[in-house]
Amino acid sequence: MDVLTRPMLLSALAGALLFGWTIGFDALLASGRAWVTPRFDMAAMMTGYYGFLNAPWSLRPTVVQGLGGQPLSIVFTDSVPWVSLLLKALHLGRVLNPLGLILFVSYILQPLGAISLLRACGVKDRLPLVVMGLLALALPTWIARQFGHPALCAHWLLLFGAATAVDASARGLRGRHVAAFCLLFGLAVGIHAYHLVPLSLLLAAALVAELVRSRGRAVGHVLASGGLVVVVVAASAAFLGYDVGDGVAGSESKPGFYSMNLDAPWRPAGSGLLGQAWRGGAFTGASDATGGQGIEGYQYLGVGGLGLILVALALACANAEARRRIWSRASSLWPLAVAALVLALWAVGPRAYLGDRLVYDLKLPEAAVKALGVFRAHGRFFWIPAYLLLVGAIVIVWRTLPRKAASGVLIAALALQVVDSAPARATIRGFFHIPLEPNLRVDAQTRHALTGRPWVFAPDYFCLLNGEDITAFSQTAHVAARLGGAISSIATAHNANKGCQQPRGAMLATAPVGDRTVTVIFNDGESRGGRLALFSERTDCYRMKRGILCGRDLGGAGLAPMRRGDFLSDPDGVEGWIPTDTAGQKPPALAEGWDTPEYTGVWSLGTRSVLRLAAASDRPTQVTLQALAYSEQPPRPQIVTVRVDGRAIATLEIDPVGYRPYTFVVPPRGAAGTGPVDVVLEIPGARKPVNDRRALGVGLKEIRYRTLPPEAAPAL
Repeated sequence: MDVLTRPMLLSALAGALLFGWTIGFDALLASGRAWVTPRFDMAAMMTGYYGFLNAPWSLRPTVVQGLGGQPLSIVFTDSVPWVSLLLKALHLGRVLNPLGLILFVSYILQPLGAISLLRACGVKDRLPLVVMGLLALALPTWIARQFGHPALCAHWLLLFGAATAVDASARGLRGRHVAAFCLLFGLAVGIHAYHLVPLSLLLAAALVAELVRSRGRAVGHVLASGGLVVVVVAASAAFLGYDVGDGVAGSESKPGFYSMNLDAPWRPAGSGLLGQAWRGGAFTGASDATGGQGIEGYQYLGVGGLGLILVALALACANAEARRRIWSRASSLWPLAVAALVLALWAVGPRAYLGDRLVYDLKLPEAAVKALGVFRAHGRFFWIPAYLLLVGAIVIVWRTLPRKAASGVLIAALALQVVDSAPARATIRGFFHIPLEPNLRVDAQTRHALTGRPWVFAPDYFCLLNGEDITAFSQTAHVAARLGGAISSIATAHNANKGCQQPRGAMLATAPVGDRTVTVIFNDGESRGGRLALFSERTDCYRMKRGILCGRDLGGAGLAPMRRGDFLSDPDGVEGWIPTDTAGQKPPALAEGWDTPEYTGVWSLGTRSVLRLAAASDRPTQVTLQALAYSEQPPRPQIVTVRVDGRAIATLEIDPVGYRPYTFVVPPRGAAGTGPVDVVLEIPGARKPVNDRRALGVGLKEIRYRTLPPEAAPAL
């Protein structure tokens, strides 16, 4: 028999070729174009990886210094610890790339895992096995995970786990099944912890099925099997430093924020047949009720997969023999069906949406909220139910219809799926084939000037509000780590609302002789004033594409030098920058109607709050608030009327998801308007949260204001 006709070899070859077309084989190399300026969270993953490569070996090798000032395990930077360890041990760490390697492995093992699952269900014929393998490569959900999360593309862990659970449930739990679960769990600990949840339910299904099969006589065997898996997980987690890192924080960790909509599996999103395109955060037509579901809740099965499931349902309803076969399997596989149902319900969570409409909102105890918040992106847990639905559909179609008819249905479903998932593949291809313009270009001069130095960021990652600054930060930190440097701040898992560390002390002065520290300053894209004014006494600063780089001996880095006047705003105008995340210290600008500031910002109280700002009397003043709205579910914006001297000068619609900039212009006040100006914010939609006496309107992170030319005055 020709080896190319074997389903696994054919599907693995298809996966490898698809990887080359979609991602590019150069992504396997550290020098690949995708890794010079990595996108999204992959920049933080690569920063963690290079910090790990820079660190000396230790008993817990993935726990390193130089990533944010405290010891940190790279499990919290999603740097695929097992792959990183392998590359470092083989001295290939600066030759191959761990993210590209895990993606390549996933493209090959994804169809193999799907075929194994179908074989475990009793299908041995080549055509359905090949179709299942290729369908798994065209599942939109799997493709979508390549938007910056390579470790989450290891769905093959779940597919092989489901195959093991099906085989153990049907034939009895054997040593090979326990060994397979131990291997899969151990791999998952060092690839991505989210895979542990569905694997745990698959293991539980296999153990329960064994108890039912043995009528309770296999309790010892079941307990020993489960205990062995727990030991493997605990040992792997301890070795990889799961106890050395950051915990959960912030409202976006609450169940429901990164959930799956009830209609997500069949609501087209990124459909090539419907012409749906990527629009920067999600596909057109995709629902995003909470502002956090764009990709985490993206579970569209595709036209081919949905069509296959509908045909299978029709056959099951119309064919008594098909129903009999289904029920005959139910006696051994019902624990697996229950596990899939639990995962599906968990993917939806306690707050369910149908499109943008809230269907129900269950009030959970605070302890349950915190426990479930550990796995905040719970929309991901529909992956296993999705694969089981596809496998079940293929089994029913293949065993119910005549061979020619079944073959036609399967081939048609695959063709539709390939066409329908084309926009998702094309978008991924663009991400990996079109590199970003670097924020700090590294050439021979730059490398010599910056290698092996400590880097301090002002502000640190958790103070940044501007999306372009966040991208520039990640790119710059990646360059620092790649050049062997230590960095003061890094983006890690589960800590999006850490306290800010504002510029202060030695950061504001020219570096003394012998000081190798590099200071990086971001200023919301502004080239003058604001935060930059604090650094005006430094004489050792240079401009990057976005932001400022300061430090000794950087003249050879090929950057444009800055003079004192470059830091300051228009000398005839008024410029102000007021951070409001100062934890207990209320700035004078928060004149009335504001709570005590916290590390995450300050909340307005009641329906009226006042900001007291310096402003020129004869020129307009532009004010920018970094703000977000308080809202109950479903999320809604806060409508804020801005008044000065009793006149309404602007109406702001402040979004409840994430701090964003909102700008208005205070008109000139004339000679009578000397001194500070009171800017009144009227917030009629302020509401009291549950178990809270405060009526919250908007959260405020930062205030910026600057004078404009006279002709910029608004017409009122």
